[in-house]
Amino acid sequence: MPIYSYQCAACGLRFDRLRKMSESDSPQDCVECGTPARKMVTAAAFTFNHPASQTRGMAPPSTGTSDDWNYDKAIGRDAARRWEHIGQRIDRKRQVIADNPGSTGYDLSRNPDGSYRVMQPAERAQSEAGRALGAEVQKAIQAEKKGDG
Repeated sequence: MPIYSYQCAACGLRFDRLRKMSESDSPQDCVECGTPARKMVTAAAFTFNHPASQTRGMAPPSTGTSDDWNYDKAIGRDAARRWEHIGQRIDRKRQVIADNPGSTGYDLSRNPDGSYRVMQPAERAQSEAGRALGAEVQKAIQAEKKGDG
């Protein structure tokens, strides 16, 4: 049985199916959204002589994604969820800064419950000292990597 390529008009997903020639023109349900997808016009049939690397027939060119669409979808959903959390944290920081005129992001400290507060002047001085020490350590590491140290 030959492999036919289909593209969903609803979500745009392209996928391949191993089907009988007599069934090739009938619509195939999209593996992503279930909408009937139509057969694409493809180049003449050919085969690969690399059975070790092509165990499932023709493969698309490497695009940096896997062949497992469900895996890629899970990664995408996870990334979207993480970016949403980052956006929520930024919004909370902006609100604390807006509620405390004259403060900046450098004045904020994160509480154990995930909320933010404005540090007292003594805490801010300790924080600045820690940042300065961290910057010196980074300079020393970079100098060591370059062979200057």
